[in-house]
Amino acid sequence: MLDVEAMLHRVQGWPGPVQLSLATRILESLEASAARPAAPLKNLLGLLTRSAPAPSDEECDNILAEERLRKYR
Repeated sequence: MLDVEAMLHRVQGWPGPVQLSLATRILESLEASAARPAAPLKNLLGLLTRSAPAPSDEECDNILAEERLRKYR
């Protein structure tokens, strides 16, 4: 992690456009190395959809209270 901090300190002295160019190149390299199919993401998003409305704050508080009681019994 020290190397990252040293690099960040060094780069902060560079002109803004040069910093932006470096950031863009880093992101592009991450994109290229992380080329994965989009299907798993679609599957995960499907898990987040609900047929019922989201619980209210009060309902969430009740759920948490019930889980805490169950945990510490």
